[in-house]
Amino acid sequence: AIAGLILLSVPLLLLARETPAFSQLYDYFGVFLLNTLFLGFMYFIATKDEEENLFMEFLKFLIFFPQFLTTMLGLTTYNVIAVIEGYIGKKSPFIRTPKYNVKSKSEKWSVKKYTKAVISPLLLIDLLVVIYAIYGVSIAFEIENYSMIIFLSMVIIGFSYTLFLSLFDQK
Repeated sequence: AIAGLILLSVPLLLLARETPAFSQLYDYFGVFLLNTLFLGFMYFIATKDEEENLFMEFLKFLIFFPQFLTTMLGLTTYNVIAVIEGYIGKKSPFIRTPKYNVKSKSEKWSVKKYTKAVISPLLLIDLLVVIYAIYGVSIAFEIENYSMIIFLSMVIIGFSYTLFLSLFDQK
């Protein structure tokens, strides 16, 4: 659902820009934000600490929930791939956590076989989504659609974050 929303956001913004009558429909899209409120309520109830002050827990939640949503948006590509692979029944091997087997200070972990850098094609998809969302933000500014600016900014931050971490993790 999130991937579809990301992909359809720019065509919908272009349609709203080119067809003034369609832009009035955006007034009703706020109903879809109720889903975020319900999701937020569910996560708040699931993560609150019974022994903490409810007000302080709610303040912490207000700080961390947008960060959580942004990070989850950035993981959309990987979640979509996992769902498709699961749906088609692709078996994936268990990949052992890298152990560098460094036994002395003279050995270097960087020359071990686990450190071979292979850049995933998914990184290119993440980069393209960031560029796509930046284009969407420019259109949203043009037509003054502030809710899409917020959403697409979260997409940019989330995908840039996962892209950065993936590149940094390549060593």
